[in-house]
Amino acid sequence: RHLMKKDKHLIGGKSDPYAVLAIGEKKISFKDRYAESTVDPEWNYVADFPVEEVAGLDLKLEFFDYDAGSEDDFLGRTAISVESALEGHVKERWIRLDDAKHGEIQLSMLWKIVVPASIGGDPFDCCVVAFYVDYGRNLSSGKSSAPYSKVELSMSTPVSEKVSTTPLSRKESIKWIPSSKYEAYTTKPRGPSEDPVFQEGHFFLSRNPSSDSIAVQVVDHRSGFVLGSTYIKINYIIGLPDKQFSQMEWKLKNSVHPDATIVLSAKLYAVI
Repeated sequence: RHLMKKDKHLIGGKSDPYAVLAIGEKKISFKDRYAESTVDPEWNYVADFPVEEVAGLDLKLEFFDYDAGSEDDFLGRTAISVESALEGHVKERWIRLDDAKHGEIQLSMLWKIVVPASIGGDPFDCCVVAFYVDYGRNLSSGKSSAPYSKVELSMSTPVSEKVSTTPLSRKESIKWIPSSKYEAYTTKPRGPSEDPVFQEGHFFLSRNPSSDSIAVQVVDHRSGFVLGSTYIKINYIIGLPDKQFSQMEWKLKNSVHPDATIVLSAKLYAVI
């Protein structure tokens, strides 16, 4: 409420505010769901952050005024410790924005516990996927030099009537619409090598385990050329005896080399 007015060319002055949230290296931007022409937005944004250790971690929030065709204007920032969510002390709390003449935001935080899905019971409506990229084999760009490969991971949600890819007006923004672009991770480039070792992982939250997939795309960092891709259905992991797999080799589609593969590990955790 009472955010700064940045679009002063409009009668009375307004803003098109949106939020960017971050914990550690994970950042979620709601730029494509800005609220139109208001300084008292009703966003009802929902974001999930899988966290292993809470000590010293803050939820950082920054706010901007969306401007088509120019750099977005800064509206303020704030931060709140993750430990306060663990203690259950954050519910519909108003917080004054820093580095702003005026403006407040209201938020709630909820801490949920996860346990290995093998002991969490079936079925479950929500789960955390611990996904690990081990190494690649026969990754070729078709050129004389070996590629610098990176692996792009994303949570893929089937398109349905509940999923939107277009910006929402302020009136529509009361609905939470999941977007796969909010859940993505890219490894560091490795190479030059056709058999790179990555040894990097990421946690993904799946709200629809029966239909969600992890999309895996291997890309040449220098050229942007896609070296291959594959999908791993969450439902496949659910069907495994311990709801996990270790160093499993997956054949890459649309690759130059017919034997291009990526070796992956994954484990499911149930949210309780």
